[in-house]
Amino acid sequence: MVTNESSEFDLLSSLKTESDNLIADDYEKHIAGLFAVLNHIKYNGIKISGQEAQQALDKYNAKFKSAYPSVYESIGLINFMVNSDGIVIMETNDGKSITIDKLKINNESRIKITSFSSGDAQIDVMSGIKVGKLFVWFDLNYVRLLKDSGNLLFDYDTDHSQKTLNMKEDLLY
Repeated sequence: MVTNESSEFDLLSSLKTESDNLIADDYEKHIAGLFAVLNHIKYNGIKISGQEAQQALDKYNAKFKSAYPSVYESIGLINFMVNSDGIVIMETNDGKSITIDKLKINNESRIKITSFSSGDAQIDVMSGIKVGKLFVWFDLNYVRLLKDSGNLLFDYDTDHSQKTLNMKEDLLY
């Protein structure tokens, strides 16, 4: 793992420390890890490979791989890179679109991460990510992460339809 300053550090332990700190600051424990990843991408200007994300899951949530094998495999196909304008570019390993559950992520999708004073965060989708299934896909506008409840609020389509999912109840366990 390399930062923009080219200094080496242990990404896995850094993510775990950040997640533990967020839990101590009253973030819902099932969403704290996702906040930790977003904070590392936003504030440290780092590139996180899909393989590093899988290693973090293997080390700190070993059940994830067997409980969600297709999601686990898909995570390994995405790399997150930050450019100089704070835009996060999501590259796929093979340059093709990948589908994770109801999300379709195109190669070189672009997102921007915003943090709020409440502690919540938002992932604004600038291009390349859709939500849906089979043949019906809608542009994803943003995902808001709610620190207190562990909820993810998905806003999609031109009419700003919304769907709320909970990290513990709907996504991870």
